[in-house]
Amino acid sequence: MAGGSSRGMWRWGHLALLVPALCGAIACDGDVERKVRLTITAQAEIPSQLDHILVQVTAARRDTAGFRICEPATREFWLASAADLPIHIDYFPGREYDAWVAFHVEFSSDDVLLSTEEWMGALSESGVSEWTISLDAACAATLDPCVAGERCVGGVCDPPEGIGPFDDPELIDTGVPCSPAGGGADAGP
Repeated sequence: MAGGSSRGMWRWGHLALLVPALCGAIACDGDVERKVRLTITAQAEIPSQLDHILVQVTAARRDTAGFRICEPATREFWLASAADLPIHIDYFPGREYDAWVAFHVEFSSDDVLLSTEEWMGALSESGVSEWTISLDAACAATLDPCVAGERCVGGVCDPPEGIGPFDDPELIDTGVPCSPAGGGADAGP
């Protein structure tokens, strides 16, 4: 995450208040490229401390009741050497799922989950937003890994601050997948 602090993490409640304010304050310009670039890094020995990163991405559309999301797209990255990092994932908003984007990242070693990170952010009307999620050295070397959903910071596991879009199946537009790389026009990492 940006700055590595939990304050940089957008959770569902904060985002629901922020998006309408941003949308009202920014003029629309459909001709300017919009994207979010997520960079994933780690201070770890590859592959002995970190060999697998799982990434899920979803995006939201505005709905009369709030927001709805497309079914998350998932991609796995198997790490064989330090050259496999950093990982860059670009999300290009589509015509419908263009309100905000959320990433769920799991860092694992030898099938043991080390840490889970989530980041949510509103999509600007133009330009590129960039964010970084990283696994620190203490978390990569820990002998006491975090349980599912917990974030490791400095070797200490923190429980989630609240529920996010990946935790609420009622938000998902069933049958509407988020497009994987090279996918259709409605959402695309």
